[in-house]
Amino acid sequence: ATTPEQKRVLKTCLAFAEKFEAVEREGASLVLCGSVGTGKTHLAAAIAKRVLIDAGPHAAPKDVVQFVTTINAVRRIHDTFRRDSEVTESQAIASLVKPRLLILDEVGVQRGTENEKLLLFDILDGRYAAMKPTVIISNLEYSELVEYLGPRVLDRLEEGNGARLGFTWESYRQAATANVTKLSDRKH
Repeated sequence: ATTPEQKRVLKTCLAFAEKFEAVEREGASLVLCGSVGTGKTHLAAAIAKRVLIDAGPHAAPKDVVQFVTTINAVRRIHDTFRRDSEVTESQAIASLVKPRLLILDEVGVQRGTENEKLLLFDILDGRYAAMKPTVIISNLEYSELVEYLGPRVLDRLEEGNGARLGFTWESYRQAATANVTKLSDRKH
């Protein structure tokens, strides 16, 4: 983190992870929005790792943190529609509501059907009702995310000291590859 904005985002994510017990009591969540390659998933993974470490070696990891792409969460629920499924739709949704922390990555990448939006609402509303922290990661601009998830969902995520963080800087990946000589540019 070099810019004031990056330092503020890092400080907020560190506080979320380091003070996770207080975050849980408040039911606080994070919404991470911005372009690809700006560090959203990296910071969310660091939060997950810290929460898992602090939970101790005897905690069941999937009861502590689940880090899942939105499309895989929706697929998990859709898989219950199969005739041979041993899990009900309610059980699949409950499995995403249960963990102390749920991190939903790639929100807005999927088709955006009404069914998908309803399933996401069920998950997020269940977590909200249980005051369970959630981290939402999206490449959408915040206004697009409001349109995708709905204002009620985002308002609930920001309640209880929840935060919306904009990752507005350039891609770290793009910057890193700009400094690497391309194979085709090398002289043999």
